[in-house]
Amino acid sequence: MPDFERVVRDRLGAQGVLDDEVTAELAAHMEMFYEEQVAAGMPEEQALAQSLGQVQDWVKLRKELIRMKSGVSERTRKLWAPGFACFVLAMFSQQCTAWAGLKPHTAFIGTRGLYFQFSPVWLMALPFFGALAAYLSKRAGGQLRTMILAATFPAWLPGFAFLAAFPLTVAMQLFVGSSDLKLMASSFSTTMVSVVIIPGIAMSLGVVPFMGAGTRVRVQP
Repeated sequence: MPDFERVVRDRLGAQGVLDDEVTAELAAHMEMFYEEQVAAGMPEEQALAQSLGQVQDWVKLRKELIRMKSGVSERTRKLWAPGFACFVLAMFSQQCTAWAGLKPHTAFIGTRGLYFQFSPVWLMALPFFGALAAYLSKRAGGQLRTMILAATFPAWLPGFAFLAAFPLTVAMQLFVGSSDLKLMASSFSTTMVSVVIIPGIAMSLGVVPFMGAGTRVRVQP
């Protein structure tokens, strides 16, 4: 029985480049195919050739696997890790204001009853959290758009959740016989302004110091 993991690793040149799980999975697939062909009466050499022949271009496959791996890790460094750090800081600081007994203020917009609630201390801290996320994203080589997404991560993440849930909520209310769509729309608008728009603007201010020329800088370790 050929050592398919070794064969795959040699052909891909994967030592120290690709994860062992990738080579092991590909080797397991080829080994299974090889065993099926041998069990069907095919000579071992021919079965081995057909197993390896499933990959037409090993160099191209290696480049594609490396590209996929680097793409995921780059997105993590440029967007997800900085964004998650900003999210944790924003949520923790919000909880701290609640522990300190700092009640949110209510501000009305226009004359239609639209309002939003905010904590001044928390809002003043958000630009610094956004700046940290933008710095981490820029340090990993992120462009301006990625820095903005990372800095406003705590805002647009629940924003998408609210947008996805609102039609379902309306449908459920209509199903049970409630027709007060105006009240639901007002509640949705208040939530979006208080949780998404105002905090998002505050956090995006942290990106301002990193705007301009040279926004794509990669610091090598």
